[in-house]
Amino acid sequence: MPTSLHRPWTFLGGVLLAALGLALVLASQLLGELSVPATLLTLVVAAAVELAGGESLRRHGGAGMSHLVSAVLVGGLGFVLVGSLAYDPRMLTPAPVAMFLGLACAVNGTFRAVDLAADRPRAWASEALDAAVSLVLAVVLFAGWREATPGLVGLTGGLDVLAGGLALAGSARALWKHPELTAYAR
Repeated sequence: MPTSLHRPWTFLGGVLLAALGLALVLASQLLGELSVPATLLTLVVAAAVELAGGESLRRHGGAGMSHLVSAVLVGGLGFVLVGSLAYDPRMLTPAPVAMFLGLACAVNGTFRAVDLAADRPRAWASEALDAAVSLVLAVVLFAGWREATPGLVGLTGGLDVLAGGLALAGSARALWKHPELTAYAR
């Protein structure tokens, strides 16, 4: 059963992610060329917050699995890119980051869409929004990853974090409002 202590913190984690995503979008557009390593660091920090929020939801009976998958995908993206720097320093240029981010968005969007159809989470609206945004971002990134700029990486990464934050806040809110219900309406 959820405790009164965990609910606001998970919801606030989602709000924090949404604010972080919006800040990344604005910084990438207003500051001109935001550096790719700064964007990647922001994505990894956001993944850590989503991982903690997803685990909190899962532990307390909420729908947290899609948040765990999303966090692991983006966190893994960061570790693969940073780990590959020893072999090729060009891995932190916009093209490879855009390609890997597109892959993470495609898998995240597909997983959330399947989760919506199969498990029907109570926070279906925020989960559907995140699935749709992730799939659209995947198409955009796959279409232009070779010509990607730091601005595109920052914009798409920020939109992904923003949508993930709204989904986390929506999942936490669903659990907060109806702790007596199961997380999924099977």
